[in-house]
Amino acid sequence: MKNICSVDDVFGIRRDLPLNYVARPEVDDLFIDHLSKRQNIIIYGGSKQGKTALRKRCLAETDHIVVSCQKKWTLADLHCSILKEAAFSLKRSMEKAGACARPDQCRFFCQGRVLHVAEPSGQRTAEAGEAEILPPIKLDLLDPNDVVRVLADMQFSSYIVLEDFHYLPEGTQRDFSFSLKTFHENTEISFIILAAWRDENRLSTLNGDLTDRVLPVNTDRWSRESLSAVMGAGASMLGIAFDEEFRRQLLSACCDSVHLVQEACRRACRAANVHETQDSVTGVGAGLNVSDLVRRIVGEQAARYNGFVEGFSGASQASELEMPKWLIYAMLCHGAEQLDRGIRLKKIYGIIKARHPRRKSLDKSHVTQTLSALPSLQNQRGIRPFVLDYDASRTSLQVVDRQFLIWLAGQKVTELCDELGLPAPLSESEMRAL
Repeated sequence: MKNICSVDDVFGIRRDLPLNYVARPEVDDLFIDHLSKRQNIIIYGGSKQGKTALRKRCLAETDHIVVSCQKKWTLADLHCSILKEAAFSLKRSMEKAGACARPDQCRFFCQGRVLHVAEPSGQRTAEAGEAEILPPIKLDLLDPNDVVRVLADMQFSSYIVLEDFHYLPEGTQRDFSFSLKTFHENTEISFIILAAWRDENRLSTLNGDLTDRVLPVNTDRWSRESLSAVMGAGASMLGIAFDEEFRRQLLSACCDSVHLVQEACRRACRAANVHETQDSVTGVGAGLNVSDLVRRIVGEQAARYNGFVEGFSGASQASELEMPKWLIYAMLCHGAEQLDRGIRLKKIYGIIKARHPRRKSLDKSHVTQTLSALPSLQNQRGIRPFVLDYDASRTSLQVVDRQFLIWLAGQKVTELCDELGLPAPLSESEMRAL
């Protein structure tokens, strides 16, 4: 009997693993190989490029716990959340197995930076027949050694997944990079860290001791063959056939964004009046204006992207030099293809130096400080997902939201600059001279 799937189940945004998930040898096989080594792993890449889907496909639910990082967390908050999730996982496992050994060890009480762990004494009272609870043990949540001891007492051995690690304050990221070294050297526990970065060495930059101790997996690697396979897998489930010209144009216009391909296919199906699996093969996409379709999808994010450009330019940390605004200027002087490859610090500084009204007092360190503060600046302005990231190891500004590149390519850059109170972009000859 044919399985009936809805278009939204196949090509829409799902909490579960996408039905048309396509394994990529250079990504999935690499991740599985890293898992077999029981090492710490960083899954990195742009927004909506399949980081969480990869984790869900390759890890069984019982093999890991998930902690979703928050933008205001300290190291103590992160450690506390890990312990609470580990305790909940342990208690749930015991309940499923019908065991009740040491359930009270799963009770945690947070007061400031100290976590209290209630432990049974092992002696049972005559009346209740239950273990007597000893006074709580005080643990310093800023000390990874205390966290390690609690996890060891619980005999915890699952992977710990840290989702949205890039949203943590930079100080917390740095502090955890040192905690990670303690976990690596004193336990068999492995961490899987997911971050919207395009820099595989970020954790090593935060703590050089992690070099070769964190294995990278890049989810940005979407070839046209893999994206075409995503379309083909979905088409097979729905009993449809995408028009070849539609397929070709979409793969050319999507900027290697799997999310954009999925959404464009969903809308093409709707336009063809296809809402679920068809009884006979139905053609989809013929005659559609793909460029217009992509522009409409990206255009729905126009308010967010405009808000990013305007909000980031007026970021509260802007000094009298207004460096966030001038960083946007340097970005607007580049085309989408150049931005996709990244802009080096030297080039950014040269562009700003050429037009800044206070160029004589401008130093490269002013630019570097603003680039390093990109996560906190975007957090302050409520920008989700992040649009920009700075790769300190390559001294390169990166765009981590690929649809932003498509949106920017359709804008009148001169008008954008004028609205922000910036001069017109540098000419091609001026750019080449830098």
